[in-house]
Amino acid sequence: MRPLPSLPFSSVRLTSTAPYHYFHNAAWSWDHTLQDFDLWVVCRGSGELKIDGRPVAIEAPQVFLFLPGQRILGSKDPGVRLEILTLHFTTDAPATTAARRLASLNGLRLPHATFVADAFEQLIEIAQLDDPLARQQVSALAMFILGELSRLQQTRGRALVDERFAHLVRSIRHHPEHEWSIPQ
Repeated sequence: MRPLPSLPFSSVRLTSTAPYHYFHNAAWSWDHTLQDFDLWVVCRGSGELKIDGRPVAIEAPQVFLFLPGQRILGSKDPGVRLEILTLHFTTDAPATTAARRLASLNGLRLPHATFVADAFEQLIEIAQLDDPLARQQVSALAMFILGELSRLQQTRGRALVDERFAHLVRSIRHHPEHEWSIPQ
């Protein structure tokens, strides 16, 4: 396998909008012009986006990376729960350089969302600590997430982790009191 190129920046800084896990049950719409990068991992649900006026379907599991200056309008399909993980950030590279390389993540279909979702959940928990160590950790974890998404995009979505195994590991971690059997 050929070596993959690195990300077009060496660090990210989370902006004032903390990473967040959104659950939209009721009618939802969004109309925003971005000042920074905004990464979305759509874990569940469907809907529609308009990115600078261009319509794009949302269908989980999927990734969107919105760029500084883009106008984003979004809505979810009625009666469908929409679950989105978001991360606002800036990079240490000029926005145009990073944008050119990361634009290919937009609309990336994920073989599964749970591996990325687990990393996002950890990032959200650490970001709430808001101390110097936490800022270093969230920057590193955000780089990890962006790197894994870039790897998935460049390998055309081939998962590096067997999702069944990853699910089992998560279940054991979240339910240590359960007595697990081999068939489970």
